[in-house]
Amino acid sequence: MNKKILQTLINQQPQLSEDNLEKVLLSLLNETSVEEQYDANYTQNLTRVYKKLLESHDFQVGDLVKWKPGLKNKKRPYVDQPAIVVQLLETPIINRNEETGSTYYREPLDIILGLFDDEGEFLMFYYDKRRFEPYSEKE
Repeated sequence: MNKKILQTLINQQPQLSEDNLEKVLLSLLNETSVEEQYDANYTQNLTRVYKKLLESHDFQVGDLVKWKPGLKNKKRPYVDQPAIVVQLLETPIINRNEETGSTYYREPLDIILGLFDDEGEFLMFYYDKRRFEPYSEKE
């Protein structure tokens, strides 16, 4: 935390040590952000995105796909960037090397998608197919 801010607050609240003041401030910031974040919009979005995750699509090799709204968890492809289905894996690959707090921990990677990078090179990556929906040229 910024030392100047802490020093100013310590001068105004001399009974609190720097460590205690920092704890109080962080506590207040956390309480404020929780109230603001978990309103009706938050719970509605949570339910909407969960339902999107449960929507199933029967992809075939050669299909064009894109991220479902709210389910993008990797850098590529970009939002609304089409990718092509290269392979569907019968047995998902489960990454066990990630930390339990990682968004990738035990994610079932069951589809290989191809896309062009910024230099125009064709790359292939493994993904969880539940996070994708068909891409339409009309979009």
